[in-house]
Amino acid sequence: MKIIRVKDSEIIDYLKEHFIEDAYCTKETLASEIKAMMKRTPEDVYVAVVISDYVLMGYAIAWLPVNRNYIWFSQAWKPNAVPDILSHKVVDNIMRWGKERGYEKIRMGTHIKPEKMQRAYGFKLIFSILERNL
Repeated sequence: MKIIRVKDSEIIDYLKEHFIEDAYCTKETLASEIKAMMKRTPEDVYVAVVISDYVLMGYAIAWLPVNRNYIWFSQAWKPNAVPDILSHKVVDNIMRWGKERGYEKIRMGTHIKPEKMQRAYGFKLIFSILERNL
């Protein structure tokens, strides 16, 4: 298996089927937003794909939000068969990229238990997002 950084925005069309969406943001909307960022400021977006024999085995997407002092870890996916060590290498690559750009923090939202990300990758819970109907 190989980890490759991809800068061509067309890769998003192959990844979007695995995107996490919610009632307010579809996979198509997310794909359009990420592709636009990759075209507008390609060095501010990091897309890592894991491939094996030309088959997608996982990916991670991070970008630099405007006027923030952190990287936003946006999307990630891998089948259970992919070893966790590869996931750690992908996160390490993203963190190295951020450090090279002068950033010191990485943030993310998650639909899985935050404890898993805390334990596996050293993230800490800094706030919760709440929602209610208007």
